[in-house]
Amino acid sequence: DMLARFDLSSVSPQTYNKTEAERRQTMQINNEALAKILVDYTPDFVGVQEMDSTFQKPFNNFLKIIKETYGIEYSIVLTKANGATNHSPIIYRSDKYKCDYQKFTPVSYAKNPTKQKETGELEYASGISSAKFTSLTDPTKEIAILSAHWHWEKEIASGTDNQYYDAKEMEAVINEIAAKYPNAKIFSTGDFNSHRYSGKYLRIFLENTDGEIASTIAKKNGVLKPSFQHINQYIYHIIGKKGTFDVLLHQGTDNGSKTLTDHQPVFADIKFTK
Repeated sequence: DMLARFDLSSVSPQTYNKTEAERRQTMQINNEALAKILVDYTPDFVGVQEMDSTFQKPFNNFLKIIKETYGIEYSIVLTKANGATNHSPIIYRSDKYKCDYQKFTPVSYAKNPTKQKETGELEYASGISSAKFTSLTDPTKEIAILSAHWHWEKEIASGTDNQYYDAKEMEAVINEIAAKYPNAKIFSTGDFNSHRYSGKYLRIFLENTDGEIASTIAKKNGVLKPSFQHINQYIYHIIGKKGTFDVLLHQGTDNGSKTLTDHQPVFADIKFTK
């Protein structure tokens, strides 16, 4: 039963906050760090944020190397959205699942993509990627993954108006998928720029979607692996519907991820309870 237990990760390479020269200098390091996460943890799905076109294009070569070397096949969905590069694509094990639905929803404050002078391409820095997958061995097993990058403000603890739109529109995406695919298990990943309890709009989002953060369950289960950030400092979260899943392991991906991002990518081994 491939979907009774699966692995999910959320990571934010944060490449577009750098200059073109800085991106090219660190691109190889970032690619290697993300590829190492795929090889070391072999997650079924990865929600990625802040991954611009400079990063995406060469990363496909790493996916080919992983397939040739380790026999693990990964694919990326939603690298392009509405004619622009999407910074929040989803990586998945295409040797275990097929993607049969995908959609990108730009948030209200970011509906006009900005043009990157270095690449000459339109790029969506913020938005919500969603995709539904079906197990290749059992077509009755369906899972939907969301990847989002919420707006950043200095006053993260109190929330912001932009985060209000992030939360409301992500909630709408979840409701749309639930109506379209009632049997699919839905999980949200993202750089929420909000801590577990101090983020006002994150709390509202959890209440409105009946959601629960995987790290919270892991702490209760005693399977929260120590890492270089305290659990309350996490702003990357994996969220599922309360009472429908259990967490067998939750940890920060410490293997080189300090060069990959300024925060902590997270990994969870998840098991469905209903």
